[in-house]
Amino acid sequence: MSKKDTSKTSAPKFENIDYYHTISLNLNHYRRCLGYTQAMLAEKVDLTSSYLSQIESINTIRSFSMETFFDLARALEIEPYKLLKPLDDDM
Repeated sequence: MSKKDTSKTSAPKFENIDYYHTISLNLNHYRRCLGYTQAMLAEKVDLTSSYLSQIESINTIRSFSMETFFDLARALEIEPYKLLKPLDDDM
């Protein structure tokens, strides 16, 4: 089975960029909390490491499907809303 790389998704709207940055930072945070590398997490959700790296990068805004969003949250053992909530809101 080949890994998902949904490079045909539409470009994010400018007004949503802050959400993408928050998701990227949270993915990185929760992934590191579990001790996962990007390759490990990518394997768990059937993505390429390159695609996950693009999603997790705040320098490259990359749209992705809701299914990928939910798969990532499940693999990170968190509720999906936590990926949308700025980390400093938890403190």
